[in-house]
Amino acid sequence: MQREGPGLTGKQRAELQTLEELSDDRIDTSDISEVLDWTDARRGLFYDLASLQLPLRQHAKECEERDDQRTGRDTDRT
Repeated sequence: MQREGPGLTGKQRAELQTLEELSDDRIDTSDISEVLDWTDARRGLFYDLASLQLPLRQHAKECEERDDQRTGRDTDRT
């Protein structure tokens, strides 16, 4: 499990960990109906690119600064 939601209880974390350790064929999904008709499906409906742009820029800047520190380059770029 790479990331946990902020409001997970200890029991929920344990359940997720247990599910993560199971192989796909051992997880019971019989109570979930399979979607067979994807005619009206829309890709990216809940994806908000605007909310990701700033963190990506910050991450890129942090990576650049870390690389500069490793190579000894000046980090005061504009």
